[in-house]
Amino acid sequence: MLRSELAQNARKKALEKFSIEQQTSNYIDIYHQILQAKTFEYYP
Repeated sequence: MLRSELAQNARKKALEKFSIEQQTSNYIDIYHQILQAKTFEYYP
């Protein structure tokens, strides 16, 4: 009982960490795209 609860909690934490990392990398990708777009605006 207790061991399976611990395993579920660990899995939940890992999934949360993974989704946060996914979101962060998505934001970084968007940020880089914006930077590139702005760079091309000023230096065609």
